[in-house]
Amino acid sequence: MDSKEEYRMLMRIAKKDLNYAKHGLTMDEIFVEGVCHHCQQSSEKSLKAFLIFNNITYRFTHDLETLCSDCQEIDDTFSALNNHCYFLSRFSSGIRYADTFIITEEDMQKAIKLAEEVFNFVKEKTQCL
Repeated sequence: MDSKEEYRMLMRIAKKDLNYAKHGLTMDEIFVEGVCHHCQQSSEKSLKAFLIFNNITYRFTHDLETLCSDCQEIDDTFSALNNHCYFLSRFSSGIRYADTFIITEEDMQKAIKLAEEVFNFVKEKTQCL
């Protein structure tokens, strides 16, 4: 698979993760951890897609701050996403198993908003999809 094809695949999956998060809000019992995790996953895939688009092999990490830093090496305007990545990174895979981590309705709404902004930022930077 060439880099542009892999980019498109990652962006499609990132969009699905974002849609799953939004759909989670419509359920009778909202699984807030799951919604937030899908937001983190959408952002992770979006950032990795940007790296692939620029022919950079991405790191195998869930740390959005690290991935955003890698993107900033290509385009320093990614610094606008630093706070987004800081907030969303805490919803990586471990969140789905931790009952002690309290996520509010406000956190969940913010996670969706920020993940959507990350996705759209990458999409705009690459002018593809």
